[in-house]
Amino acid sequence: MTTSPEVREGVNLKSLSPGSLIDMETKNRHYQIEYLGGTTMRISGHLAFCPSPVLAELQGSVNREGICETSAITPESG
Repeated sequence: MTTSPEVREGVNLKSLSPGSLIDMETKNRHYQIEYLGGTTMRISGHLAFCPSPVLAELQGSVNREGICETSAITPESG
């Protein structure tokens, strides 16, 4: 497994190898994501929804310009 360096502009899952780890901080939480391949991952870090790793499917995220990017995790605007 590899640990990704700090990325402020976001990350496209297509650029990662299965087994890669992403540490992601939001204003309120710290998540750990293990990329499994395709759009599949395990995510943990939310006390109510995923205190331990749960299987998840990434649909995409909205970038700062308001465009939905599939297979990408982008930072929020502001």
